[in-house]
Amino acid sequence: MNSGQLVVTTDGGGSWQNLTEDIIDGVDQRVRDLGLFLQSQRPNLHLHGLAVAPSDAGVVYAGSVVDTVHPVTFDLAAPLIFKSRDGGVTWAEMDDGFPVNVQTSINAIVVHTTDPDIAYVMTSPYESETAIGIYKTTDGGEHWSAANHGLGDLNTNDLQLDPLDPNILYVATDGGVDKTIDGAQTWEPSTTGLPKGPVYDLALDPINPLVLYAATTKGVYKTKDGGGQWYEVNLGLPLVSESLRFGHDRVVEVDATGRVVYISMETGPKHAYQQRHLYRAILEPLETVKYVFELKGNTLEVESTSHVYGLVLDQDERRIDFTAAGPTGTLGRTTVTIPTTLLSSPFIVTVDGAKVQATSRGETITLEYRHIGTSEVTIKEIR
Repeated sequence: MNSGQLVVTTDGGGSWQNLTEDIIDGVDQRVRDLGLFLQSQRPNLHLHGLAVAPSDAGVVYAGSVVDTVHPVTFDLAAPLIFKSRDGGVTWAEMDDGFPVNVQTSINAIVVHTTDPDIAYVMTSPYESETAIGIYKTTDGGEHWSAANHGLGDLNTNDLQLDPLDPNILYVATDGGVDKTIDGAQTWEPSTTGLPKGPVYDLALDPINPLVLYAATTKGVYKTKDGGGQWYEVNLGLPLVSESLRFGHDRVVEVDATGRVVYISMETGPKHAYQQRHLYRAILEPLETVKYVFELKGNTLEVESTSHVYGLVLDQDERRIDFTAAGPTGTLGRTTVTIPTTLLSSPFIVTVDGAKVQATSRGETITLEYRHIGTSEVTIKEIR
C-alpha cells in the first residue's frame, strides 16, 4: 500500500498499478444508500489492513479507515472490508456483521494458514476516533462477528497469528498483550514480565513462533515460551527516562530466518519524526533454515543461513538463480540439493557475478560467502 492506496506489481517492482478504482467498484449499494460513499472526481481511498491468504495467493483481504484526522476528502466514510478472489483484479465488499457506521480504522488483517475462509480484522483509533477490537469470519467474509470475549482492552494495536497452530493468536493492546488458543473464542492476558501500559507492536519469529517481541513504553521485551514470561532486551537501545514512543505499527520486525530483529524508535521530542531511527540486533550464530522449491515436477531443497527467495530454473541456460539475503558482515552458508533430472554436475557458482569456491558431493553443492545485504547466486551447469 502507498499513502493509503493499494498498488500491485506483476514484474518484480518494475512497474506498479493502482487498484483504487477496482476496489471502489466493489463498494456495496447498501453503503452507497447510507451516504457513506463520498464519490469524488479523483478516486481516493485510505486503506490500512491488507493480507494475502498463505494457502491461496489469489485471496486478498483489505480494510479501510474512517480518517477523521487529515484534511483530505476520502471516498469512504466507513470502515469496510474488501476481498479479492483473483489476486486483486476484482474486489467485493464483504463485511456483513461488521459495524460500518463506526468511525474506526481497520489496521491489521490476518488469515488462517491453511483455510483462506478464516480471517481476522483488528481495529484501531489510529487516524480515526475509536476501536472496537477484533472481528472474525469463518466463511470467507460472507459474515463477520466480534471476537472480543476476555479481551482486556478494545484499543488494539497489532495482531499476530501462529503459523504452526493458527488457533493461537496474540494481540497487542493499550493494556498489554492478550493470547487466544482457541481461534479467538476466548482471550487471556499474557503480560507477566511486561511493564504496565500499552504495547504498540508485536513481532513473531517465523521459525519458532514461541518467540515473540513486544514494543512497549519501556523498550523491547521478548518471550521464548509463547507469552508465558516476558523479559527486557534493550541492550544497545538509547533508553530515556520518559516513556518511549514507537509509533502505531510495524516498529518491531523479525526477518525470515528468525535471527535478525529490527526496531524503529523515536528518540527525540514528541512528533519529531525526523528523529526516528532504525536499530538492528543480530542473533548469532545464524541458524540453518530449510527451504523446499517445486520446479518442473521436481523437488529442490536448500539449507541456508541466508533468507533464500526468488529461485528460478533456466533449463535453456542450464542454471539456477536465487537471492540470498542476510545481515551485512555475517557468514552465509548455503547447501543446494539439485536432482540430476534438472541439472548435472560439474557446476560453476557465482555470487554477484564473481566466481566462488563450492564443494560438490553427489547432488549437493555447498558454498560460503559474506552477506552484504542481498546477493544474487547462480549455479550453472558446465557443459
